[in-house]
Amino acid sequence: MKLRNACRIVSVVTLGVPLLVGTARAVDSYSQTINQAPAAAADTTPVNTSDFQIKAGGNKLMIKSAKAADLGGMVTTLTLKNVNCPAEGNDKDKPFKCGVKTPLTPVLAVLDLSVQQFLTPTISPQGIDWLHVAGVPIQFVQGKASFVANGLNHVTANDVFGALASSILGQPLGVGSIAIRTLTPAQQLDCAVAPPGPTCLAGAEFGFAGIMVAP
Repeated sequence: MKLRNACRIVSVVTLGVPLLVGTARAVDSYSQTINQAPAAAADTTPVNTSDFQIKAGGNKLMIKSAKAADLGGMVTTLTLKNVNCPAEGNDKDKPFKCGVKTPLTPVLAVLDLSVQQFLTPTISPQGIDWLHVAGVPIQFVQGKASFVANGLNHVTANDVFGALASSILGQPLGVGSIAIRTLTPAQQLDCAVAPPGPTCLAGAEFGFAGIMVAP
């Protein structure tokens, strides 16, 4: 995606999972469905689908270009609901109501984002991989996710990439793997920088944004 004024959004193949392929121009958007993580990840990433479950249907991550300079050229919107976490605490012990509303006790998680910066506008495959470039904390209350940064379901490129936002403005980026991982308050401190510190993305994966290829 091209940050600031226009946006070129492409996709890459990560961990053997083909993602959506296409190009979006200014004010267009790129969307991926959020799925429950497989029982075993394609790499050595730990997986936790016993404590966390995501009910299928209507969950997605959308990345959209934004002309306003103070938005960093990009807005990311997360639609994620019906998340179950009985061990961490469901509201009133109801299934798929992760996080207690009263007294407010949200359950933390983090979006693990990878992208690729391409060398030319023609989308040369010999690009620069930005693996695990950002860890974006989210929180669940009554099974619904919002971003910790503002309590809303959308954030700007400045929120996502932090200090790195200025270095990728105007660059075509490929949207890579996006995993959802468990997160503790102590680990959250490592998510305040980009690239994130070592513990920010150390949690187990329980969801991902992409396409689940049918057998």
